[in-house]
Amino acid sequence: MIERKRFYETYDLDALTYKYGRIGGPAGLPCQGQGGVKTTGSSTTVTSVTDTVPVLPFGAVNVGDLITFVVPPEVQYSRKVATKTSGDQISVDSAVTLAGTASWYWYPFRIGTTSEYGWHHVSEYRALTVYFDIATLASGGVGYSIETRMEGSNPVVLKEGSFSSPGTYAVQIEEVVSALRVGLKAVSSYAGTDSISVWVAGDLRGGRR
Repeated sequence: MIERKRFYETYDLDALTYKYGRIGGPAGLPCQGQGGVKTTGSSTTVTSVTDTVPVLPFGAVNVGDLITFVVPPEVQYSRKVATKTSGDQISVDSAVTLAGTASWYWYPFRIGTTSEYGWHHVSEYRALTVYFDIATLASGGVGYSIETRMEGSNPVVLKEGSFSSPGTYAVQIEEVVSALRVGLKAVSSYAGTDSISVWVAGDLRGGRR
């Protein structure tokens, strides 16, 4: 099995300079949700189940995070957080039916422009490929910068380029690196709605795939 860690999921460009996003923590892992959640029928509005925990379930969740709801025994729904009304209520990008009480977990999406943003640990890989899945490109093209760094050093650009049309693209990384991030920017305009997903995948050290 090829392992992968995600940087962007259906991302919409909004800048002419590089931004660096990461889904999940540095190891690419999700966060466990606290307390049960529910909907009223099929709905994009998800609310907490009253008095399940002493904290607000969605307190740490932000717009753009990826969230998965688990309905017993084995049904799962993956969505993106569209809006956050409060720590007790969010809306997601498409309707979901959570009858009774569903458990959940989420992958935080954090993005910024400075050197601390966007890093995934990739030292467990012995071969790396960065994949770009561009479903919609309404702007004038997307530029990318694939970067690494040594501990305590400034980012170093490994690959830089651009794509001008939708499609799936693969960029191989020949260097052996321990950290990786991918910056995205609009080439000439970010008008319209784009849908760009980016992840890194590869063989794990020790021969497991």
